[in-house]
Amino acid sequence: MIAQLFISIQKTVLYFDIFNCPLTREELFQFLIEPPSKLDYYQFCGLLDDFVITKNQWLETKNGYYFLRNRSSIVVERERRVWYLEKKMRRARYAARLVKFIPFVRAFFVCNQIQIGVNQKSDIDALILVKEGRL
Repeated sequence: MIAQLFISIQKTVLYFDIFNCPLTREELFQFLIEPPSKLDYYQFCGLLDDFVITKNQWLETKNGYYFLRNRSSIVVERERRVWYLEKKMRRARYAARLVKFIPFVRAFFVCNQIQIGVNQKSDIDALILVKEGRL
C-alpha cells in the first residue's frame, strides 16, 4: 500500500506541475490519482510527512504546498493567483447580488478553471440559470 501511495503522490504532483500548481496537503489527498483503497486522511498525512522527510528525492514543501524539487517559484505564482482569485470573486459576488433581484433568475455560478488559470487579465465565467421560458 505504501509503494502504491507514493506512486499516486508522484503522479498527482507531476500532473498539477504541468499547470504550475503546487498542492496543499488537503488538495493532494483530494485529487490523488489512483489512491490506495481504505486510505483515510490521517494515515495519508502521516505517510506523506514520513515520505517528505526521509525517503524523498523529488518532492519539496514550502508554505504548506507540495511541488517538484527546484520548482519553489510556482508557490509564489500560486499565492499570486489566489490573490487574483479573491479579487475576481469579490466582483462575482457583487454581480450575483445584483442579479438576485431579477425574479426569474434561479441560480448564478462562477465556473471554469478558477483556481488553476487565474491571472490579472482573466475574465470571470458565469453560468446563470433562469426560469423556463424566460430567455
